[in-house]
Amino acid sequence: MVSTLQKVSDVLTKIMRVVMVVLFIWMVVSLGIQVGARYIFHKSFVWSEESARYCMIWMVFIGATEIIFNDEHIKVTVIEDLVHGLGKKIVLVLQDIVGLIFSVMLAYYSFPQVALASKAVSSNMDINMGIVYGIFPVVTILMVVAYLFRLILVFAKQPEKGGEQA
Repeated sequence: MVSTLQKVSDVLTKIMRVVMVVLFIWMVVSLGIQVGARYIFHKSFVWSEESARYCMIWMVFIGATEIIFNDEHIKVTVIEDLVHGLGKKIVLVLQDIVGLIFSVMLAYYSFPQVALASKAVSSNMDINMGIVYGIFPVVTILMVVAYLFRLILVFAKQPEKGGEQA
């Protein structure tokens, strides 16, 4: 079961990384077109800046989700470093439970936000803002999945033998 969860986590992480790379490439291309058009034609395209902004928003939230899967969020580890064995497991579980609760709340409140945003269109690209805000339910549900995976893995992990690692 642990290896299956790890494989699913790895696949989701790879998908998120590919999506972020594609979004980044599109952001760079659209901003490059914007700069080039301004320089060459003395006019800019109205869609490029807005497109890049939406790509950046999506990249940030997908990236935040991806680093939950890999336990790479910035955190203060003072308490984690002070305790060992069962105490450390308790601290890790509490951290993940707090993250899980936060993610569940974000997921719950993201759906009404998307419904509200879908009544508007973007100013320059004329696309439904529900598409832009649609990233929030997707990533918050993935965050919930990531925290559930992490909780399962904490309980499934065997205690280390031989003392502390250097």
